[in-house]
Amino acid sequence: MHRIFRKDQVLTIPNLLSVIRLALIPLIVWLYIGKQEYSAAVAVILISGATDIIDGFIARKFNMVSDLGKILDPVADKLTLATVILCLTVKYPRIDCSLCGQGDHYGRARVYGNSKERCC
Repeated sequence: MHRIFRKDQVLTIPNLLSVIRLALIPLIVWLYIGKQEYSAAVAVILISGATDIIDGFIARKFNMVSDLGKILDPVADKLTLATVILCLTVKYPRIDCSLCGQGDHYGRARVYGNSKERCC
């Protein structure tokens, strides 16, 4: 029997994959910051990216696009990206202070008079 999916349906494979991606976020943080297992964290990020590609493919190919998926998928994308930025910021807090115009390319503060001011 062929099942027809409705836009208001919540339990779809693409939505499940998006929820899995959301569940991988704490694992990424734990591996990168807690355990400092950078290779494992990268592997989980790659798995997360693969599930993003797969859920989009399934949603379009099998007409499983849902209203929830239209919200859940971009939220999972943005939160995963924010998590990666957070992890990198924790490991490399002063990547380039010249971005805000207050330092040089090595994170050193410019000197103003007798005081040193930092941008970060």
